[in-house]
Amino acid sequence: MTLFRSKYRIETTRLKHHAYTHGWYFVTICTRDRLQWFGEIRDGKTALSEMGRIVEQCWSDIPHHFPHVSLDVFVVMPDHVHGIIVMNATDDVLIVETPDRASLQSKRLQSKRHPTLGVIINQCKGSASRRLHLSGYPEFSWQPRYHDRLIRSSAELNVIRKYIRCNPEHWTKETIPWNDDAFAWGM
Repeated sequence: MTLFRSKYRIETTRLKHHAYTHGWYFVTICTRDRLQWFGEIRDGKTALSEMGRIVEQCWSDIPHHFPHVSLDVFVVMPDHVHGIIVMNATDDVLIVETPDRASLQSKRLQSKRHPTLGVIINQCKGSASRRLHLSGYPEFSWQPRYHDRLIRSSAELNVIRKYIRCNPEHWTKETIPWNDDAFAWGM
């Protein structure tokens, strides 16, 4: 950790010189304090609460708001969401994500801007929060950050897909997926 204005700050986990506007990403979003708002696990399957169904709908709606984005497998767990987001931005516009903001580097100023992964996740979290608050859950909140991992190979993609699909079955012995040793999950 480094100091910024006499305060410690968390280092960015973003890859330097990666646009975060294209590629396959494994994303995990958690509730604040890992409170189990979204349901429970019964017999190795997720039984979603009303809140869980709202979050599932907000996640499913991502491609409606971002046409260059598609979703692969995902699961809503009692206190988090795991999913794979596929971004197919063109090279006309490159938005480079930085720790504090997204900066635009454009080949053509009139080009359509493709939002970064951070913009997409923040929109999903915001939409879910608004819907949950309006549905009678004003105390709900997300953890401030989220975790993402760029998927670099089809072998890695298959391991992550299996991890997401099997996540409810392994609820009591869940492995933290963002550990670099996580690909020794034994799947």
